[in-house]
Amino acid sequence: MSTKATGNKKHLTLADRAAIEHGISRGENFTQIACRINKDSSTISKEIRRHLFRVPHFQNETQRKRSECEHFQNCEKQHICGNQTCNSLCWKCRPKRCSMYCPDFTPRLCEKLKKPPYVCNDCPQIRNCSHDFYFYRANYANDIYSETKSSSRSGINQTPESLEQLDRLVSPLLLQGQPLSHIFASNQESVPCSIRTLYNYIDQGYFTAINLDLPRKVRYKKRRKVRREPDNTGYRKDRSYLDFERYLEKFPDTNVVELDVVEGAGGKSEKVLLTMLFRNCSLMLIFLMEADRKDNVQDVFQRKELMRKKVKVVIVWECTIKKMKKDEEFREDKLHQLEDYLQNEQYSLEI
Repeated sequence: MSTKATGNKKHLTLADRAAIEHGISRGENFTQIACRINKDSSTISKEIRRHLFRVPHFQNETQRKRSECEHFQNCEKQHICGNQTCNSLCWKCRPKRCSMYCPDFTPRLCEKLKKPPYVCNDCPQIRNCSHDFYFYRANYANDIYSETKSSSRSGINQTPESLEQLDRLVSPLLLQGQPLSHIFASNQESVPCSIRTLYNYIDQGYFTAINLDLPRKVRYKKRRKVRREPDNTGYRKDRSYLDFERYLEKFPDTNVVELDVVEGAGGKSEKVLLTMLFRNCSLMLIFLMEADRKDNVQDVFQRKELMRKKVKVVIVWECTIKKMKKDEEFREDKLHQLEDYLQNEQYSLEI
């Protein structure tokens, strides 16, 4: 059975490119890398050669030695420095460097770069090499890919020649006062696009004619998309914020607890914070949950998290507090109940 990857017919992602860079650094061949990301080995080869970048060995190109030129062994040039009295070959001249004067000076490519992996990522002799370096980096390759994809989809779907021919057909008739719809209907076979596209070309300034040459278009305002309200399914009946405010006006002494979930920056972490704000006393309780799920919220309300951490919880209702202030016997009874609770293994008390 063949181990060759068949590919998944999709573009390479940043994760795929990172796997390619990692595979090159480990010395893997293209077939091994292709199997890991489910691509064909030819795809890996094209990706590396298309997105490698050059790092010159010398910061100043004029510092290169004459022996680094590809034409060094067969070079027979003379007088490239302008000295017509010199009779020797230029590559033999010691005072002047070929890289400073010769327009055909071409740095010699390392022999290892002519075969896979075509880059210097895993070369053990990189510190002692005098050639230019070529590297493959996933982030750089992905940036070039994104830029190429964006630029390829910008502009219009016409060649300069076809656009000029279309302009010669449409603009003179528009300047004569003919409607664009009549021009399109009369020359439909010669127009390689729709009438909507013609309006866009005129609006974007690709034609000699402009919007002022369209008498009807300048009368109309640009259309705006109207945002539709979601269909009312009834689940928000009597549960809107306006209903909540009306309820508080009728019952101003109502104790309100605001519940919310706070996510991390950019939603990168699954863990969230469950917050409870008690309006009457400006008290906020914060609980860390593993994820924003219903069962995690239920755990908080059932106090499983607090019980696991051995945190005792006491809920005292406001009516109980008012009665404790008035009735001394009732107060003593509740205090004894609280004292017993603190001494046993129970973790929740409501009075």
